[in-house]
This record gives sequence, C-alpha cells and structure tokens, in this order.
Amino acid sequence: MPSWIRQKLRFLAIQKPFAKLFGPLYRQNHYRIEIDIIYACNLTCPNCDRSCSQVSSDERMSVEQIEKFVSQSTQQGRRWEQVALLGGEPTLHPDLLGMVEMLLSYKKTFYPPVRIQVVTNGNGTYVERVIKRLPAEVEVRNSHKTTQCQRFYPVHLAPIDYPGYRFADYTNGCDNVKLCGLGLTPYGYYTSAVGGAIDRIFGFDVGRKTLPDVVDQMLEQRKLLCRYCGYFRRDEREATDRLRLSAAWQKAFARYQVERPKLSRY
Repeated sequence: MPSWIRQKLRFLAIQKPFAKLFGPLYRQNHYRIEIDIIYACNLTCPNCDRSCSQVSSDERMSVEQIEKFVSQSTQQGRRWEQVALLGGEPTLHPDLLGMVEMLLSYKKTFYPPVRIQVVTNGNGTYVERVIKRLPAEVEVRNSHKTTQCQRFYPVHLAPIDYPGYRFADYTNGCDNVKLCGLGLTPYGYYTSAVGGAIDRIFGFDVGRKTLPDVVDQMLEQRKLLCRYCGYFRRDEREATDRLRLSAAWQKAFARYQVERPKLSRY
C-alpha cells in the first residue's frame, strides 16, 4: 500500500467518530518500560523528545525509586520483557550502577528472560568509561553520536495548534505506547516516557504512583498529554536538526523559565 494511502487511513482512524466506533488505534504495552532516570544530557539536540536542551535540569530518579519500581513489579507479578534506562544521558546519573544492580537482581531472582538495557549516546570519554563499567548482563543500546546536535522528529509541534486535528481523539496515542511501552519518571508512571517528559514541562502532575494494571489503557493520560506531542502527528513528521516549536510549547517553555512546575514525586 502506498505511504500516502496509509497516511490518509491513519488520519481518518484517529478522528473521534472512528475512535468511538473501533476504540483506540494503539493498545498499551504493559511488558516494556522506559525509565527516565535523569534529564541532563551532554548533547544539545534541539528536538530532544525529553526537552533536555531547552530545560536541562537536576531532576533525576533516586535509588529508592528504582527499588520501589522493582518491589511493585514483583508484587504484581509483572514479567517485564524489557526494562530500559534512559535520560537525558543515563550514564551521567551518579547512581546508575546501583540502579542497574537492582534491576539485575529482579532479573536473577524473579524473571530471568527480561532484557535490562541502558540507552546511551556514547558521546565523550566520561560516557565511554561508564559504559565499560556496566555488567555484561546489561544490553547497551549505544547510538554512538559524534556531534552535539542530532536530527530528531520535532516532538514540540502540538497537534492542538493545528486546525487539522480539531476533531482528533487523542486517546488513540501513537506507536510509542505499543513499541516502547510504559514510561516511568521521577514523578510516576505514564502511558509513555515522552508523555512523562511533556508533564514535567506543562506541570499537569498526572504521573501514577503505583504500577498500572495490565488491563489499564491509561486513556485519561493520552487524552491530556498526546495533544501536545508531535509524535501524534505521526505521518507528517520528518527528522530535522532545526528547532521547531508550536505556540503551546513556546508558552510552556516561557512559563517554565519563570517558575518550574512542582510535580509530586513517585
């Protein structure tokens, strides 16, 4: 099927009448999770989908929060397919190795098939040194970035700023909720880690404090957060190294610079 036909069909599928009739386009994957342990990065990519370039900060997860995640996972009997640690740049977190050991303990004692990953840009001697210290049981997803500015899809183009999405049903989500799974940030669980990064800028404070049940599609989060996410405009986006901001994001960043939102911790 030609790509333009797929684009047209998807655009129809995300409209309210179709969502009401057939349900959300993407189902939540409850067996993969991305954990954003830090929002600082050693690169300055304009379209970073965690907004680290625009508002890098000292926000980061604690070892106790990872311990809480492991505890909730075992209590629910959650057999994770994949647990990935990201950022920002995760190797900049001073407690990364301790967090990894906790996750490997879950792997060893509860569910050996789980894949524990660290997702890194691999840029710089410090990052390289930390990578070498990671246990062999950890998968390292290293993008080997060599420049300070990378091409990304412009996540800061909010669909609500475009007339064509006036009748969109944001509970549809995007393929991130299917391919990447849940997100966990210092402020709780989200339908995706990108959704958590949106919340830290806009300050809705909707992070769940307990691990969602596997039947929970987290539709109320999608309805709120996906309207600000450029990934929802899935078939219209293209990678670029030029910063692109729609009106909602311009206002949100301006507010953040005046006063950072206060979100409750996980």
